[in-house]
Amino acid sequence: MRENWGTRWHRELIYMSLAMMEVCWVYPWLRLLLGGREQGVWRFITLLAMLLTALYTTRYFDLGKATVKTQRLVTVLLSVLETLLLLRIWVYPMYVVGDWQWLVEFGRDISNVLQRIPSALMVFLVGMYMWWRGITLAQRDLDVDEAGFSFRVGIMAFFWLFVVQTFAPHVEARAYVLAFLGVGLIAMGLSRVQDITQSQEGIRSPFGVSWLGILLTSALVVASVGFLSSVVVSMHTLARVMHWLNPVWRVLARVASPFA
Repeated sequence: MRENWGTRWHRELIYMSLAMMEVCWVYPWLRLLLGGREQGVWRFITLLAMLLTALYTTRYFDLGKATVKTQRLVTVLLSVLETLLLLRIWVYPMYVVGDWQWLVEFGRDISNVLQRIPSALMVFLVGMYMWWRGITLAQRDLDVDEAGFSFRVGIMAFFWLFVVQTFAPHVEARAYVLAFLGVGLIAMGLSRVQDITQSQEGIRSPFGVSWLGILLTSALVVASVGFLSSVVVSMHTLARVMHWLNPVWRVLARVASPFA
């Protein structure tokens, strides 16, 4: 029973970590597409909730307790309803409860897509993307290769986010980088444990609660170092350092002026 429970909580933590990794890089990109406006942590939580709903709905259906037709119908209904709810609380919060006029407003925004890309359309597409990612995550192998692939995808997503921000409104994403690094290291560590446990079937695993504490602490330390490094090398910090060195630049200019 202990081994079964250990395997179960390992697997659930891997699923949660991979879901968090996905949302950590998707959310800053969505904020950038919406103009860089501050959205709040609760909106990050809504995206995570959508992905987890898709994940656990798919895993429940994988138990074979419903027909294929029922699975498809429930999946489509839940994805559309949850995405519309995301629209309601993200884009149209000004409407009172029970007022369905926001659906008409949504249709009007979509009809003008050739003139401009409305924020409602981007939120809707991201909501459907979260459902698609939750479904695919439920069907993935929880091994080191899969966790490493998700980690590399997230790193590239953050890299291009910082590149695009040189020509677009700035979005503060360092906190999400910190969270991504932390949960990414946890996901890869737990996936490695999963591989070792499966390769040593019947042998008592040495990875217990104390090992998990060490893994969490190590992930936090590495993520904190990465976060501090990003602060040190940021353009804002470099500009401040250059401002502090203004007296030095003046002295050097006076010394070098006779040779100019």
